[in-house]
Amino acid sequence: MRAMTKANVGVDPELLRTVYDVIRRGNPFAEAYMMMKEEECLELEKAKLENREPTEIKLLFETGKQLDRRLGYNVPRANEVAAVYVPGADGEVPDAKVVVRQRGKELKILNSADAMVTPMTYPLFYPSGTLGWHPELKQSNSIRRVTRLQYVCYSLAIRKEFNPILYGGKLFQQYCVDEYVKIEGDRLRWIRMNQKKICAEAYKNIDNMMFLRSQELGLPLGRKVILPPSVTNSPRYVEKHFQDAMAVVRRFRNPDLFLTMTCNPMWSEIVDNLFHDQVTSDRPDLVVRVFYLKVKAVMQQIVKLRIFGSVLAWMYPVENQGRGLPHIHLLLTLSEEDKLLTSDDVDKRGISARIPEKGTEIFDLVKRFMIHGPCGSLNPNSPCMEEILENGKKIRKCSKGYPKAFQEKTLVLENGLTLYARPDDGRKVEVLVSGNRVELDNRWVVPHNPYLLKVFRCHINLEKVNSISSVKYLHKYVHKPPDRARLELETRNDHDEVKEFIDARYVCPQEAVWRILELPMYDRSHSIMALPVHLQGEQICYFDETMSEEEILERTRNCSELLAYFALNKINMTSKALLYHQLPEKFCFSKGKWTERKSHFNAIGRMVKVSPAEPERYHLRLLLLNVRGASSYEELKT
Repeated sequence: MRAMTKANVGVDPELLRTVYDVIRRGNPFAEAYMMMKEEECLELEKAKLENREPTEIKLLFETGKQLDRRLGYNVPRANEVAAVYVPGADGEVPDAKVVVRQRGKELKILNSADAMVTPMTYPLFYPSGTLGWHPELKQSNSIRRVTRLQYVCYSLAIRKEFNPILYGGKLFQQYCVDEYVKIEGDRLRWIRMNQKKICAEAYKNIDNMMFLRSQELGLPLGRKVILPPSVTNSPRYVEKHFQDAMAVVRRFRNPDLFLTMTCNPMWSEIVDNLFHDQVTSDRPDLVVRVFYLKVKAVMQQIVKLRIFGSVLAWMYPVENQGRGLPHIHLLLTLSEEDKLLTSDDVDKRGISARIPEKGTEIFDLVKRFMIHGPCGSLNPNSPCMEEILENGKKIRKCSKGYPKAFQEKTLVLENGLTLYARPDDGRKVEVLVSGNRVELDNRWVVPHNPYLLKVFRCHINLEKVNSISSVKYLHKYVHKPPDRARLELETRNDHDEVKEFIDARYVCPQEAVWRILELPMYDRSHSIMALPVHLQGEQICYFDETMSEEEILERTRNCSELLAYFALNKINMTSKALLYHQLPEKFCFSKGKWTERKSHFNAIGRMVKVSPAEPERYHLRLLLLNVRGASSYEELKT
């Protein structure tokens, strides 16, 4: 059957026969269960006996519906395997069930936690039928259980001995996304089943939001299922990181530079480590490991070697979108003496939007990595093209504003907007567009730093942050939700963040491997401490069921950061000069008390966001933002 498919016309039939024989002889599942070919033969015999046409046996993959890129629902453009999973009616990640037919018996359904699922799904990786992960799997010489994530990490390891999984090509990509979806499903299932263990304050905020939403829609209050901020890319995770970023902006003012770095699949560190006849897309594990090391290297250049000057603060998320290659969006805040205030500062710091002299190494790098598109009339189907209304008419334009206008010299305008030098100097690069050779000039160059481009040899866009009004936009862009594959709109008043989070999630192999290896999806220069804001007697306190009544009462007296702040101000003169949110810079909170830091630590405090729908808490927060050294609620009000 495999040999007859169009994709496998060039495959050696003897090789397929050998693989079939090896699995048939050595795999216990092949003996116990029927294969697809046997199922087809059985159907042909039944059809002949019943004097009817045989039913075609096939696998169906349901395509999505309406797409909306503005909301993160993107059409995948990479040549890769990916997972697009949609929640069922109960909001769960669909369990990856395997349906098999035992010889002489009816169909049998195996769920994803069954040890037989992986070897039966991937017989080429487990030709002898070795059992896969199951919940009772123990570590060697230990009573501790092996988690699914640990097991998959182990299976991806590069070893001296032959590991068939790493030679699987697109089947390896499928294995990565398949196992990651199972891991994510396990986590989300636990969250759904343990809602009572999730922070009570989050429930209170959701209650307020749901009340306002029910009034707006004229619907009764629905049910709520929330995701904690520990779930990467969940709504609360995205909101938390956005608020943390705003805390850094409040402390160090606006960022100065915005850098986007995209993985180059042809880096020598990737290509030189591919196995025989492999291409880069065959090894998402290699792509991810190398890119992570490159990110650390670029941070070394910027933060340690100070190529742009002294860096006060930085932050970046890692993205793996529909194009398949990981990239980062890095925001940098420079010290006062190193800020880019003038045109000369921009030029001297090395932000260029020009084509270099022909025949040089940097010319080839700019041509390869830093030319936009082209788009517009040269390529109307470019991914950057979008439909907009102009003078009442729908027209298609580049969403990035290319081609830019010629500009003889760099200008920094009063509103902070920077126009990079793009002189009409006759320099051009020649590129292929739909088989035609096209010449492009400086108007098509993406701003970059020539030094970083030469060192890292990849797309590495560098721009000056233009204005105060753009800061929030940049942070919202940097902290946007993950990719989705399709969109369905439905009016409902239930608030189920688990279901909303997994609604048609698009997961590419690179993201799957990144998450499986537990590499950081986000990094920043400072630790951010979210400080609670609560009314008197309404602090949240956690305690063990085994505690005595006296122990519980003792814990409630000083269990919150705010109450401990009031207590500290009665005995410490340093804290009396600080606002509540400034406290983590000088003090650390442990065991219900604030203690002065003995060594420098990059920490910033921020108060949690409070809705105006809670007027008392909202105004309490305003007081804490302006009153220093209060030792009680009463003193705070006077």
